[in-house]
Amino acid sequence: MEFKIKYEAEPISDVYEVQIFTIHADETSFETVEIGFFHKDEEEDLLIDLIETLNRMKQLGSWTDNYPVVEGFNRWFSSEKLSEEEWEALGSNYRDIAEGLTWPCNIHGKAARMETFAITFADWAGRECPVEIKY
Repeated sequence: MEFKIKYEAEPISDVYEVQIFTIHADETSFETVEIGFFHKDEEEDLLIDLIETLNRMKQLGSWTDNYPVVEGFNRWFSSEKLSEEEWEALGSNYRDIAEGLTWPCNIHGKAARMETFAITFADWAGRECPVEIKY
C-alpha cells in the first residue's frame, strides 16, 4: 500500500490524518471520526493497519453489529476489550494514536455505519491535501 499526496504547495507537516464519515441508523445523523496524527515514514505501518481495518469494515456494508468481529476493530475502536498484555504489545506509537478512540453509536447503543473515509495531509497554507491510496 502506498500513499500519494495530492498537493499544490509543499506540505507544512509530515503527518497524515484519517477522517471516517459515518451515518447513524436513523439515516439523518452523521458523525465524523478523526484519527491522527500518523507521522510520515515513522507510523505508516499503523496507518496501513487502520486502512486495512476500515476496508474490512466497509465490506460488511450495513452489518454494523458485526464490526466487533472484524480483525483490527477492537485494536482501534474498543481497546478496553483488549487484555493489558495485548494493549502493551501494540507499542507506544500505536497507543498514543488509538487510546480513547471509540466507534460512534446512537443513544440505544447501535453502531453507526461507515460510509467512507479519507486521508489528508496539510500544506503550507494549512489547507488539507487529499491523499490517494494505491493498493
